[in-house]
Amino acid sequence: LQEQDWLTTVVEQDSGHMSARVTGAMIDFLMPGDAAAIIERLADPAIRIVSLTITEGGYFIDPASGVFNPTHPDIVADAQPGATPKTVFGIILAGLMRRRDEGIVPFTIMSCDNIPHNGHVTADGVIGLARLIDEKLANWVSANVAFPNGMVDR
Repeated sequence: LQEQDWLTTVVEQDSGHMSARVTGAMIDFLMPGDAAAIIERLADPAIRIVSLTITEGGYFIDPASGVFNPTHPDIVADAQPGATPKTVFGIILAGLMRRRDEGIVPFTIMSCDNIPHNGHVTADGVIGLARLIDEKLANWVSANVAFPNGMVDR
């Protein structure tokens, strides 16, 4: 996408009529493995919404209980002092901690996954990880970060 200036084409077809238009919604892209660059971007006050499309497996939901699993090895690793976060929740939380520490208003976290109550599920993951790190951090996230529910009808 970078080679085409992040431009994409939307093609619509309706009753035999087809139209195409170029969109410029994306302005940049960060690689998933570059946690430091992502955290730096999340700390930018211009970032107001972080949208997620990570599939159900990325929410660390325990299949037996249906709730966030704080004992998952990836979550436990992200909760270790000084750890470089690997999970989406760890990276988001690191960005939120930077914003909190620098007095920057937190961003809204919006799940775009088709999971019932996806905002609550996302909050459970972010706050659940925060609780493993620092209860005060968990309380700050709970009181200050919005996690709207919004699921496309199936």
